[in-house]
Amino acid sequence: MGKPANTLFVATIALLLASCSTTRTVPAGDALYTGADVKVEGERLSNKKEKAIREAMEALARPLPNKRILGIPFKLMMYNLAGDSVKERSIGGWIRRKFGEPPVLLSSVSIDRNNAVLQSDLQNQGYFQAEVAGDTIVKGKKARAEYTIKPGDQYTINHVDFGSDSSALQTAIDQCAGKTLLKNDDPIDLGVIKAERERIDAYLKENGFYY
Repeated sequence: MGKPANTLFVATIALLLASCSTTRTVPAGDALYTGADVKVEGERLSNKKEKAIREAMEALARPLPNKRILGIPFKLMMYNLAGDSVKERSIGGWIRRKFGEPPVLLSSVSIDRNNAVLQSDLQNQGYFQAEVAGDTIVKGKKARAEYTIKPGDQYTINHVDFGSDSSALQTAIDQCAGKTLLKNDDPIDLGVIKAERERIDAYLKENGFYY
């Protein structure tokens, strides 16, 4: 295939995709969900922490919108290109199964559930007074979710104490305490606390405390 033919082929595909509306198969009364926007409000947050919170919250919000390549939802377009009503064993059905992806709909989005998930994740990171409020913005046949995050202060570890008694178990714990993952002034992070518990558990089992 020569260069002119390649150019014509690419132009034809581009024209077909461009003419295929991303909302073509969206049911009446619903909208195509295009993703979540997160706004973080906190005067004492550094730009780095604000960015980290925003990116983490956007990644947690569900469902995820249709996949995009270079900003274009090719799989959704291929799904729509196959036609509104296609038989499973037809060419159109094969195109949908092989290359397509059905539209992610606004009706599948639960703002209340996402609010709870985002707030819980922030609390697990030490933002015990975090507030999350979400809403949907609908424009025609497309919609987005918008979440406003007020993390509040992030609580930190003031002091780490492994206790003290004369038992063999306490002696074993003391022997591994020097490598603790919990450090004074670090943020209280549930993931780190769980990792510390697993670290101590593994050390004790290695030293005969199997139960």
